[in-house]
Amino acid sequence: ATVVVVVGVPSLAIATLDPRYGYGLIATNLQRFMAHAPQAAPVYYYLLWFPLLVAPWTVLAVPVLWRAMRDSTQWPLLAWLGVVLGLFSLPHDKLATYVLPALPPFGLLVGPALVRAMDEGDGDEEEEDDRWLRVAGWAHALLLGAVAVAAAVVGVSGVGLGPALVAIAAAGWWMALTVVALQRDRPGAVPAIVLASVLTGVPALISLVAPIVSAQHSDADAAALAKQMGVRTVVAFRSQSPSLLFYSPVAVVHIDDANLLRELFAGDQPVMLVTGARHMMEVERVLGNLAHRWLDRGRRQTYGNRPLPAG
Repeated sequence: ATVVVVVGVPSLAIATLDPRYGYGLIATNLQRFMAHAPQAAPVYYYLLWFPLLVAPWTVLAVPVLWRAMRDSTQWPLLAWLGVVLGLFSLPHDKLATYVLPALPPFGLLVGPALVRAMDEGDGDEEEEDDRWLRVAGWAHALLLGAVAVAAAVVGVSGVGLGPALVAIAAAGWWMALTVVALQRDRPGAVPAIVLASVLTGVPALISLVAPIVSAQHSDADAAALAKQMGVRTVVAFRSQSPSLLFYSPVAVVHIDDANLLRELFAGDQPVMLVTGARHMMEVERVLGNLAHRWLDRGRRQTYGNRPLPAG
């Protein structure tokens, strides 16, 4: 009933107000099941990505989820988690962010169990929790050490020494605190230290990593070039290109059929195409001498149907 209401009400409004958009929405979602979907990935994709998505709580969650399978009161949350991961594993089109709806049941399962594990007690269950807390603690300490080394490498490379030093200091501090807690036989302190390291470390890492990611994935320069060249049509070939949608001076056309590209590039109007590096060979094979490479940024390739002016 919840799914019907959440999906049905907006769908009814779309079908009533703009049937053409409704058909496009249906076609887009059906296309996700096709083998040539834009982000095609194997069926086990989320088995690899979801543990990364919930890091650094992944190791801490193992005994909790195992115990929840034997507790019928936890089955609705396990079903919620499993249905989200299972349904999104069926289409060929996959991105890690598609399974964000699986995070609430994960938190509702793991959070209360970690709070209980932090309380000192006796018994077999507490001993089992202590063992896992120790394993998770050492794993977290190693992760923080790797983060500190990576931040140092990034900082030395000249990307940003200030943010790198902040990230190194935060990672080093929480790594030392984790090691001290484990050496003093306080495994119950591990969840609190993990939470504190996330709350303080993530902002530092974002300030360090965000400019690097932006430089790799931003289409601001491609959009500026499109405006300079008077481009009337901007094409994203087998790519969602959210950055291009944001910066483009004109509407972006998403195309998956390479044969349509030749028709567009053969026209008189200036056209720009943006695609990923893995589709570069296909684009150049189909377009031949109609394609002129405008920008080469490794992971992203930008083409136009006419050469750039000299200089």
